[in-house]
Amino acid sequence: MSKYLPHIPGFHWQNNTDHTGELIGLPLIGLGGVLIVSGMLDASFLPLAVGVIGVVAGLGLRKAH
Repeated sequence: MSKYLPHIPGFHWQNNTDHTGELIGLPLIGLGGVLIVSGMLDASFLPLAVGVIGVVAGLGLRKAH
């Protein structure tokens, strides 16, 4: 199937199978959110700080792609 189809733009033919940012970023955002809520309920700073770092890292991984 290597026909030339001039009416379809080239970006439709790109094979974007690299989803590592989403596969790592989404669980990291979820885990960070759980840690933030846990830190707020327990009034503990360490889980809150780790949760914020996790959410920021997860969003950064999602934006990188």
